[in-house]
Amino acid sequence: MTDTYACGITMHRPLGDLYDILNIDDKLPTDAIRGLFEDEELTDDQRYAWKALSDPFYSVVYRCERNTKALYDAGFFDDGLPQMASTYKAWSAKNMTTSIQKVIDNIEKLIAAGGTRAAVLLTTGGMAPIHNGHIAMMEVAREQIERKNNLTVVGGFFAPGHDSYVGQKYNGTAAIPAAHRVAMVELATRDSDWLEVDPWAARYMPAELNFTDVYSRLAMYLLAHLKSVARGLRYIDLYYVCGSDNAGFVNAIARSIVVDRTEVSSKAAREGDHAILHPKVAEYLKNYKSTDTGNLPYLIRNEEDDAISGYANTMPGGMAELTRRRIQLQSTIRLGIAQVFKSLGHEHKVHLLSTSDQRTRALEVIAGRKTISLDPFFSGDERIDSTRYFSLSQAQFKPLFRAARVGHLTIRDQASLIDPGEYVLVEDDSVTGETINSARANLSEDVKITDVVLLSDFADYAGTDYYDVVDMRDFIVGSADGGLSVVTPRGEHARAPYALPYVSLRSRAKIPAEAEIEISRIIWQANVRFFAGSNITVSGGSLAFLRLVEDLGFDNQMLMEDFCQLHVDTLLESV
Repeated sequence: MTDTYACGITMHRPLGDLYDILNIDDKLPTDAIRGLFEDEELTDDQRYAWKALSDPFYSVVYRCERNTKALYDAGFFDDGLPQMASTYKAWSAKNMTTSIQKVIDNIEKLIAAGGTRAAVLLTTGGMAPIHNGHIAMMEVAREQIERKNNLTVVGGFFAPGHDSYVGQKYNGTAAIPAAHRVAMVELATRDSDWLEVDPWAARYMPAELNFTDVYSRLAMYLLAHLKSVARGLRYIDLYYVCGSDNAGFVNAIARSIVVDRTEVSSKAAREGDHAILHPKVAEYLKNYKSTDTGNLPYLIRNEEDDAISGYANTMPGGMAELTRRRIQLQSTIRLGIAQVFKSLGHEHKVHLLSTSDQRTRALEVIAGRKTISLDPFFSGDERIDSTRYFSLSQAQFKPLFRAARVGHLTIRDQASLIDPGEYVLVEDDSVTGETINSARANLSEDVKITDVVLLSDFADYAGTDYYDVVDMRDFIVGSADGGLSVVTPRGEHARAPYALPYVSLRSRAKIPAEAEIEISRIIWQANVRFFAGSNITVSGGSLAFLRLVEDLGFDNQMLMEDFCQLHVDTLLESV
């Protein structure tokens, strides 16, 4: 038989006893059932029975009630995917898909205040789009859980559903693509000190999942990443939050809380009631279908071999082969970005800018004067190496703080070593002026800055408008000073390549949300070819990159080619 949900989606449900359908003993443990039938052709009824009885939550519901109506009321459906055990293995703790920086910050505050009991909240749904009612539901749940259970909620996650589910709701009227729904949750929670998006199910899975799978995966994920920071706590519980229209879900997960549903709905927002949305979400929802972003050039600074020279000693064929591969990689990435822009109707031309040419022209203007360099590839007479650090695997709208680059003294200590005198300050560019202002603030009074030279002023297109400018080294895995400066779950300062799941290409490189997955695949695939057959291991990358991979649990002797291929494979799981 089929069941029809309120949103209009129909799901298959068998009528007979599930154990009889599979012809197995009803005393067989869930783990044992999970290992059965994986390579067999199953009927719809058999598949449904197998999925339900091997789910650690729904199997309990069925054992207690012994009817599929109870499973239906608790939200179960056959997702059509292989058993989630294999998916959990593929997306283990090593794949940092969900930011937990806010959780970590709040745990540290809780421990400092003497607290020992914490909780994290999770809710799932279409979120097409997220609205004020969703936020209010989590706030109410937080207050009730803290009051009734005498603990502190340190984080809350919105996990939007997959397109395969949301696209069917209400005859397709809810079909806002996952990339945009995730982006809107990021905007809605941007200023919250505890709410985040969990994009795993929407962005990285090939189909819609049961909410119990999303719950199980987040529980495992938090356990893996919070071990070190949470040692001072007695425990951290994960609670599932749902509206009263899904009250039956609590039968599947004991740690659940039902909040009375308000009259606010995503449907109303889609039909034009933007008053129920965060202003940034309302603006995004209004404009996300527009493909006209102008025709300004998209610029990529090309550091040529400077950022990858560390690989020369271990690359077969030495520097000549390294240069050949670098040219191939940068061409693949440049053309890939250009092609994606074109496919979306964007008119941006993608150009490479030679940083060596910029340095040569800048030196002519500097004319022998002493310099303090803020740019990693301009040597200078003196230098201050600083960078902005961001949360890992987050929207990365704004930095957490500024500090020294990995492997360098503190900014103040670097500045204190600079001899008195007059200097020209050299920086690659200046959008906000923050790097320059930070350097000036740390210099002693007897160090005088007589001029500021920006390398970008000597580039092609200098003085003209452009769509965005990025650095090629940020796309090369393990390159010197390449990638976004991030803070790992254990508090390490590290660098992550510009690609999902670690870096938001939308905020850091102005890649359209709907193209982030595709561009990320192109970047990882280009790196696979760059390292192919070289026998270079991840330990051959920069110190900052090595800190990232070791913190996430990768073997530092893993081949770089395999490391990159793993990310290609996992991104290919999404649709």
